Amino acid sequence: MSNSNRKNRWLTQTLVLSALLNGALVAIFFYFFISKTSLPTHFDFFPIASSYEFTPQAKQLLSALSTQKFQELLPKLSSKRSIEHGYLERDLALAIITERDHFDLKRALGKPSLSQRKLILDPQHSLTLFPGLADKQYQKIAHFLQNEKWPFSPRGLFLQMQTTQDLSLFQTFSQTPEFHQIHLLFARTDLPITKRVLLKMLVEGSWETLSRHLAAQKQGSDFSETNRRELLQHYIAAGSKTAAYLLLITDPDYAIHQLDDSTVCEIIALIPEKTQEAVCFVQALLDSSRGEPVHRHALAQLGQYSGRGLTPRPAEGELRPAFRERPPASPDPRLHIIQPGESLWLLSSKYNISIEDLMLHNHLQTTVLQPGKTLKIP
Repeated sequence: MSNSNRKNRWLTQTLVLSALLNGALVAIFFYFFISKTSLPTHFDFFPIASSYEFTPQAKQLLSALSTQKFQELLPKLSSKRSIEHGYLERDLALAIITERDHFDLKRALGKPSLSQRKLILDPQHSLTLFPGLADKQYQKIAHFLQNEKWPFSPRGLFLQMQTTQDLSLFQTFSQTPEFHQIHLLFARTDLPITKRVLLKMLVEGSWETLSRHLAAQKQGSDFSETNRRELLQHYIAAGSKTAAYLLLITDPDYAIHQLDDSTVCEIIALIPEKTQEAVCFVQALLDSSRGEPVHRHALAQLGQYSGRGLTPRPAEGELRPAFRERPPASPDPRLHIIQPGESLWLLSSKYNISIEDLMLHNHLQTTVLQPGKTLKIP
């Protein structure tokens, strides 16, 4: 046999052996891959369509599932009952608790994004399905539900807080990025404002109020004093007492001098509890050049703080209540010359007489005092 033939034979044998080895390696790889991977038991038959409709029978089943509570739907997550379009009953149950109850599916699976399909229920309503989830992923969801007391998204946690008073729930929400943004906004005030106070304020508002503010804050990365003021005003408009007190603590001068009269009156109505900040705020309003509505509200609130039923000065053309007559003057009333910086509040404390009696005895039509004028002190 010539050297050329021997060489060709050797090359052929080498190639055959190499092919056999490669085939063996591929077979071993697939063996371990299949043994370690749980393949899907169903498939999305319409991977191209972004939305579609179920048959009336399937919609009827979906309607029945949607009436069940969160805990009642959890066992359905293991149901492989076939519905249609390749979807199982567990897929519908997962879609319902994710959309209706705000179950945090992304956190459960550790995935930032998931494949989604829109199921059209009617022209106004749809349901988001998650196609192609395998048994292994549903097992991961079940494990998450077993070990997580509050398995909800930030929005779901927020809605739970409005109906459930549980310390662990509030602690869980305080760890969300949403709350972290609010906490940073107040951390820059250098005031001892606790997380508990901020959580209380947020719950007094709505999720829409919070999410709108966070969206604007995120867009501009704005943690300024102006942004904090806007947040508090949004919650004050929503009727939050905590927001009203927080504004008096963080920005009393702004509240006294820069807010419009309507907002100031809203704040007065939201601070029934007597605190040092509230008393100072109301007193400063009485000493300010604010409009008549503010003075009336402030005077009434000050009366509540003092425990006496003070009646604000009636509006022009309004009759004073008959049961509140002018107190009799003393035989020898004292006289007081108003000094710069003095207010009815200071004089009422100095002479131990109510602000209303001072106003009635001196026929005052406003709480603003003019230096140099003389007041009668009964």
